[in-house]
Amino acid sequence: MEQSGKKITKDSIREHTRHRITEAFLDAPTETTQRERLRAYHIDLFILRNDTGRITGVTFIDHDNRCVLNGYRLGKEYSANALNERYPEKQEAG
Repeated sequence: MEQSGKKITKDSIREHTRHRITEAFLDAPTETTQRERLRAYHIDLFILRNDTGRITGVTFIDHDNRCVLNGYRLGKEYSANALNERYPEKQEAG
């Protein structure tokens, strides 16, 4: 796991993945649209919700770079709180 963290930092994988996620976030009106756009970049979006439907965790899996990144690690705009504001209504997992 330590080697994975070093590889992500050394190879600028985080920045590359963040750039692709940012492009996919542009004008995505719904969570479903967001997931479809991310899939085009070979990135899966996993959202954890509590019993009330509030988003409590966000994880991005970049299959091209073979890395898993938590939303808050990518930046404040990719955190659970930011996605709660962006997509307030509960969506079906996809």
